[in-house]
Amino acid sequence: MPRCSRRTACVAALPAFVRGSALAAASFEYCGGDDQTSGAAQLSCTAYPAKGDGYDQGSWCQSSDMFNLALNPSTNRQALVWQGDGADDYWVVHGCDGAGMMNDVDHSSFYLEHFMGTQQWQEPYDCSQYSPGDCQDPWIMDACWCQHWESPFVHPGSSQIYKYWSGMWTTCGALWPDELANKPWFGTLQASGLKSTRDYGCDSNDAATAFVITYPWVCNGPYNADFSAYWGVDANWQNGLPFGDETYGINCYYDNEPFDLVNRVPGSYDPHTQSPMVPPQLRVYKFVKKNAGDDYIHGWLIGKKDSSDAQFQDTTGGDGFWLKAHPEGPPY
Repeated sequence: MPRCSRRTACVAALPAFVRGSALAAASFEYCGGDDQTSGAAQLSCTAYPAKGDGYDQGSWCQSSDMFNLALNPSTNRQALVWQGDGADDYWVVHGCDGAGMMNDVDHSSFYLEHFMGTQQWQEPYDCSQYSPGDCQDPWIMDACWCQHWESPFVHPGSSQIYKYWSGMWTTCGALWPDELANKPWFGTLQASGLKSTRDYGCDSNDAATAFVITYPWVCNGPYNADFSAYWGVDANWQNGLPFGDETYGINCYYDNEPFDLVNRVPGSYDPHTQSPMVPPQLRVYKFVKKNAGDDYIHGWLIGKKDSSDAQFQDTTGGDGFWLKAHPEGPPY
């Protein structure tokens, strides 16, 4: 399979190993490069610099919810920053700008990011010392956790480094994205208390309603694999590929993977497609924009699963929080 060199253009073929999935080759386009000086372009160049073919062509790209939450009135791009007054953290809601590519899919839309402050660069976790079967009851050993330890996120557009959670958002009445993707663990999450989006309440008079499950960013490896089509080349990154010569073997993703991921046995057991074990950490949010002209949206944390929680915890009933639109973007 073709592979990028660090300084030459990628032939955008999908890698043979992508979190246990086998996908057909797809055409990608890349952000970064000459666009690095544009804040608006940087905002949409995430979480990898690769964007799937036809990322802006889906019928859902005409969603009124998307236009009310993601369309930036200053840039006309479908990526909009939301931030609480006086807050250090901020959120970015994406529509069909191609953001959110992960290395088990060939396109992405409706991505949502939560940036929670800057961090120092960190090497990916090397989990090569662990073998299938090492993660077992009582599920507290490092073998279980290694591929789930939270990592800093290096932003492709800016090369800034953040504490970062993200996920795919959806609209009221729609299936949860991981439910739509037939994640085998999603039934376990529902059985422990996660409701349907409609059951969390919707008002058809509101301009927009969104639901998202966010997960921590993780990076592990290097593996004997080729993720080069997703990472792009040095020029796609403000400061070059984030892990140098090892980058193409590093696996980074928002961690919606089952807890027993290390127990994968090729040809026998693939947790990515078979495990009922819920990811170790997640947060569930609801966002409402009452009127199309409002500068603020109302958000609530309606559920969570922390590393210390045995199962999903319902957190509905609070006053929530308010976020204001910032078309000018975050302070890069």
